[in-house]
Amino acid sequence: MCKHKYYVYCLFLSLLFNHCCCASESLLLKFCRECPLDLKEAISSVCFAAPRCSDLTELQQVQILFVSKYGKEFVAAASELKPDSGVNRKVISEFIGGIT
Repeated sequence: MCKHKYYVYCLFLSLLFNHCCCASESLLLKFCRECPLDLKEAISSVCFAAPRCSDLTELQQVQILFVSKYGKEFVAAASELKPDSGVNRKVISEFIGGIT
């Protein structure tokens, strides 16, 4: 079981709120195949957390949606913590530790 369950839920709710705000401002988001810069950190952080919280099936489903929207490479970069993936440092610290 994921010991960071509530932290991840808060992260997801924050992402959802930000996404809704952006979507209401621009319909272009619907047609955009590249992750918007203002959402990259939040989406990447959710993609990083998803495989580490396998008991949160909703998170797995959201990650699948991100794969279909932004591509396997984007999600894999965040999940594997590749350079410039955009994952929030605090999220990394919560799951891996050692980063402040």
